[in-house]
Amino acid sequence: MEDLIERALTWAWNQRIIHEVSCGNQLDKIREELNEVQEELKGRDVLNLQNEIGDVLFSTITLSAQLGFDPKECLRLAVEKNEKRTGIVRNGMFIRTEADMDMQWK
Repeated sequence: MEDLIERALTWAWNQRIIHEVSCGNQLDKIREELNEVQEELKGRDVLNLQNEIGDVLFSTITLSAQLGFDPKECLRLAVEKNEKRTGIVRNGMFIRTEADMDMQWK
């Protein structure tokens, strides 16, 4: 995965996205890609869905670089945060417990 991240960052740098596209515009791109994932979820084309999820990852990696963050470190922090969460699955959604939500603010 590390090689893929480096390839994504190299491409985004070469296309002048990292240093010339605003973070706000990049966030709009992420929203656009998320909408495309939502549309693909309605269909049955697994390859298109995978491509759209990949676009979300790609755009998010680019945003992290624009902000000066290492995307691997961002992911590590998110994994560690989620590993500590407690909650239940209800109606197909993970619902955090009140104790878990309180821990977020400490």
